[in-house]
Amino acid sequence: MSSAGDALVVLRFAAQNSYYAKAVQTPEHLAAIELRDEAIARRDQLRSTATPPPPVPTTVKQLDAFVKANTEAADAQRNREQLHTTLSAVIASCEQTIAAATHVFPDRILASLANDLTQLMNDVDAVATELAGATTPEEAIAANKAKPWNKLSVLRGNYDTIRAAQQHILGHSWYDNQSHYLDDPLANLVAIRNIDDVFPHWRDADTSRTYIHGAAPDPRPWPVDPVQQLLWLATSDAQPWIPTSAQLDQANEQRRDRTRHPAGIEPTVYPGFIGTT
Repeated sequence: MSSAGDALVVLRFAAQNSYYAKAVQTPEHLAAIELRDEAIARRDQLRSTATPPPPVPTTVKQLDAFVKANTEAADAQRNREQLHTTLSAVIASCEQTIAAATHVFPDRILASLANDLTQLMNDVDAVATELAGATTPEEAIAANKAKPWNKLSVLRGNYDTIRAAQQHILGHSWYDNQSHYLDDPLANLVAIRNIDDVFPHWRDADTSRTYIHGAAPDPRPWPVDPVQQLLWLATSDAQPWIPTSAQLDQANEQRRDRTRHPAGIEPTVYPGFIGTT
C-alpha cells in the first residue's frame, strides 16, 4: 500500500476508534494532518483558477493582444502545474508522517493502549467491589446491584474498542499468537500475559481425554458472555495486557524455553558436549 493509502487507513481508523486516535495524536501527527488538509485545499483551488485560452484572432489588429494573452495563459498554466507538483510533494510528505504512526512507531501506540487498558481494568475492579461477589445479571439483580452491573456493559464496550485498536496495530502478529483451535480473542498471548497458567491448553486442544458420549465440554476458563468475561478478567488470576513488540518477543521466548525444558525435568547432559537438550 502507498503512503497515501496507509495515511487514509490511519485517518479513517482514528475517526472510528477514540483510543487509537488519542494514541496517534502527537504534535507531529496533528501538524501533518493540518498541513495536508491545507495543501489539498490549495491544490483543489488550482482547478477553479485555470485561465481559458484566448479566442483566435480574426483581424490583424487582434493579433498582438492574442499573442500576449496566449503567452500569459501559458505562463499561468506552467505556474499552476509547478504549484500542483509542489503541493503534491507536501501532501505526500505529510502522508508519510501520518502513516508512520502505525508502521514506524507501533510500540508507542501499544504503550498508550496498555495504559488505557490498565485504567479500564482498575475501573472494572472498582465495579467488582461494588458487586460484592455477584457474577451474573441475575445475581446482581437479586443483590440490588443492577446499577454497578450496567457500568460493566459500558466498560465492556470500551474494552472492545481498546482491543480493536491493538489488533489493528498488530496485524498478522495478532493471529500468529492466537489459539490454533479456538476462535476466541482471549485465547491469545497478546490478550493475557499468563495465559499458560490460567488456560494451559489454550494453544492446542487437550487430546489426553476422549469423550465417547456427547461433545467435549468447553475448555475455556472464562464465561462466554462478554460482560461476565470482563468481570472474570478482573476477579480471576488472569493478567490482561497489551504488550509492546519487545515484551511479546520476550513472552514467546519464555514459552519456548518452558516447552524445551518443562518444569521438573532436568535436561540431559552428554559428555563432551557443552550444550544441553
